Parts: sequence; structure tokens; C-alpha cells
Amino acid sequence: MRLAGLRTWCVLILLSASGPVGLPAAAEDYEGKPIGQIAFEPSEQPLTPEELSELTGLKKNGPLHLSAIRDALVKLVATGRFSDVAVDAVLDGDQVNLRFLTKSNWFVGQVSVSSVPAPPSTGQLINATGLSLGAAYFAEDLKRAEEGLRRV
Repeated sequence: MRLAGLRTWCVLILLSASGPVGLPAAAEDYEGKPIGQIAFEPSEQPLTPEELSELTGLKKNGPLHLSAIRDALVKLVATGRFSDVAVDAVLDGDQVNLRFLTKSNWFVGQVSVSSVPAPPSTGQLINATGLSLGAAYFAEDLKRAEEGLRRV
């Protein structure tokens, strides 16, 4: 689905841990516990580690507040650099390890046409694709661009 040219964002919070009998921990079991590791997967992100740290506002050994997790997710999604963000929080002793699972957005780069005899002109063909430099890229855009080229 699109809203003003952007996809609606799906944000998931996954809280999982094993207690002594293998039962998942309740969300309140995480509240106030010190944060252990903070990791992002995949390791290659569209933002620097410093930018990610600043956006999330979460600090190692600081207390975890679920409201801070929600705020971090909202800020990450608001950058427009991610198509999906989820958090996996795992109790590890008296600490909570956080893993941000992200999927990067793709954007349209240069659109060009070459080696096509006129008419139509290369400009007409580029316009027929409907692709705009810097716009978010979705797989269905390629199919629509191909249909536009065939129509012209």
C-alpha cells in the first residue's frame, strides 16, 4: 500500500526470552533491567553507528524502558531509510540484549535510455517509466515502468 508515494511502515516488537522452565518472559520482566548488547542486523546499515546510537537514545548498561524502545522504532522509521524495523529483546541473566532487525529502503537512481532509435525520444521513454530520481523504489515500480515503455 502507498500513502503519498511512501509505503506504510510495519513495525514489530519481538520480545523473547527463556525463563527457567522455557516459558517466554512477560514484557514487564524487561522493564528497568540494564541493557547489555545493542546490535543491528544486518551489520551493514544505511546510517553510521553514531547516527543509530543517537537516534535510538539507548545506552549500554542503561535501564531499559519499553517506551524508549517504541520511541527508538518511531525515530528509525521516520528517517525513511528502512522499510521494516523490528526489535528482538532477550533476557541474558540480569541484562537485556537488544537486536534491531532492519530492512533498508531502496531509492531510484539515475534513469537513462540508450541505443534506441527515435521516435520516441529518449526523454519520452524516460518519462514513460514513471520513475523519479530519489523516489523510494518498490519491485512493482519496475513492472509499471516496463508497461509504460511498451505503451510508448
